[in-house]
Amino acid sequence: MKKALILGCSHAAGSEMSQEPGLIFDNIAQAENYEQMNCFPAQIAKRLGYDPINRSIPGGSNDAMFRLFLEEALTTNDIVIACWTGANRSEIYHGQWIALAAGTTPDKVDEDYFKHWMLYSANDVLGSLNKRKNILALNALAHEQGIPVINIDSFWPLAEDVIWPKSVHWAVSIDFWSWCQQHDFPRTDWGHFFKSAHDSFAEHVLKHSYIQ
Repeated sequence: MKKALILGCSHAAGSEMSQEPGLIFDNIAQAENYEQMNCFPAQIAKRLGYDPINRSIPGGSNDAMFRLFLEEALTTNDIVIACWTGANRSEIYHGQWIALAAGTTPDKVDEDYFKHWMLYSANDVLGSLNKRKNILALNALAHEQGIPVINIDSFWPLAEDVIWPKSVHWAVSIDFWSWCQQHDFPRTDWGHFFKSAHDSFAEHVLKHSYIQ
């Protein structure tokens, strides 16, 4: 079956959807499967006839999204649903890939290195440039390989005056977080939304997607 590679952070992973009042799961694996198969990018993939392969990372970065795209073997029958995330995030390899995000204290990362990264890299200007770099790089490589990309912002969209090349297609102008806020969907203490919010945003994207 044709597959849709889903890339993003916790919103694209459907994090905490399983905590919606009234839902009961037998185990963590069942709850995680519910989240990954009902989050908005998975719904989009299935409605378009693709098998969702969700490689989103809670707390993940735009750097991680580009890395995971390079690692996945895709064909022209497949698509990428790239749910771009916050600009002040990155990752470092220290025996394994470790996510870096402002406001966190990651394990296994040298404290001085993290302070240096926070001071010089985790700011709006450099973060926005890094996000733009990842978007352009992923879309350029995918376009060269004949693989369609649906670009969506999970949150923290770049400035509206950014001029994108024709190969970079945005499904909708509003990001997932802002959509949920505008429609007053309930959320968890960590800022994640339940299935009704994902249903609504998926439907909005499908109405405007250039891929049918």
